[in-house]
Amino acid sequence: MINPQLKGIAYWQEKEEGIIFVYTATQIKGSLRESDEGTLEWIKLEELGNISQFAMNQKFSQYLLEEGLFEGRFSLDENTNVKTYMIRKI
Repeated sequence: MINPQLKGIAYWQEKEEGIIFVYTATQIKGSLRESDEGTLEWIKLEELGNISQFAMNQKFSQYLLEEGLFEGRFSLDENTNVKTYMIRKI
């Protein structure tokens, strides 16, 4: 990514806890590396609503198109479905 912009932070709790930092970029350079977590690909933000996403990501994806930062807190069930969540602008 060239000039990545931090868009948000998401905390999640299931059996374990985790945190992700969410970035966007308008320019890319280089190739994506292979991942054990699935197929990686660059997408246009406008196409975000047209792809299959992890349930938690669907909840915060609209904030990627807005100005500013978001913070999300998510409680997930054993199948990683969202039980409860709160998202706020920071």
